[in-house]
Amino acid sequence: MWELYDRLIDGIPADFTVEDYQVGLTWTMVRAGGPVGVALTVKGRAHIPLYGGPVIGSSLRLIAECVKSWNFREASLGMAAINCWYNTPEKVASLGGFAGLNLADESRESNVKKDAFNLSPEEASGKRVAVIGRFPRLEEQLSPICALSVLERTPEQGDYPDSACEYILPGQDIVFITGMTFINKTLPRLLQLTAPGARVILVGPSVPLTPLLYDYGVTDLDGFCITNPEKAREAIRRGNSSDIFLGGKMVEIQRRG
Repeated sequence: MWELYDRLIDGIPADFTVEDYQVGLTWTMVRAGGPVGVALTVKGRAHIPLYGGPVIGSSLRLIAECVKSWNFREASLGMAAINCWYNTPEKVASLGGFAGLNLADESRESNVKKDAFNLSPEEASGKRVAVIGRFPRLEEQLSPICALSVLERTPEQGDYPDSACEYILPGQDIVFITGMTFINKTLPRLLQLTAPGARVILVGPSVPLTPLLYDYGVTDLDGFCITNPEKAREAIRRGNSSDIFLGGKMVEIQRRG
């Protein structure tokens, strides 16, 4: 179950050093040199942390290993360290993630223009679509064009509890999975449960933007790239959850071939 995590960690060079970090109410960020990575701050500190040493001055790879912690706040730090390496503007550009985006426009509307859930009727008509995690406007966007199932750890009316994944995911044509599942360690099992040939879309700022994930059945990466580190850091310090999007771009990268 750790293979995916180990490969992400092993891809980070040992000679990059953490220069700054912040664990905010909603987002966690890590900076190593110029690049900044972010991840959702997942609550849960009951388990003993894996790492008790200093973060600033430590190897980025060492801090990335914290993603394997069962202390979820520590795991959030590890995920941000992973994204610090993979979600850089240079890497995202090489993967075609900025296609169609106006990088000079830093308005919130421009930065969140890429909406993973904006499926066309041609893509979703007659399809069974599952979403792991509660996102805004799901029913408005998807219910009219597909058979929608939403699975959530704290379900709202109409949602399935996340334990229903064992029963629902094998029969789905399209599966959206929140990036938070990297942090709470449910992602490997969710990927195992999806049917061969299903379209699997990882969604959210916690998603590492790397083709490595295609080896595990992922077809689409809808994540976040920090393009203005100062704005992102300020939003995290102030605890303004939505202002994080003023510091970067939501991007979409699809598997080729």
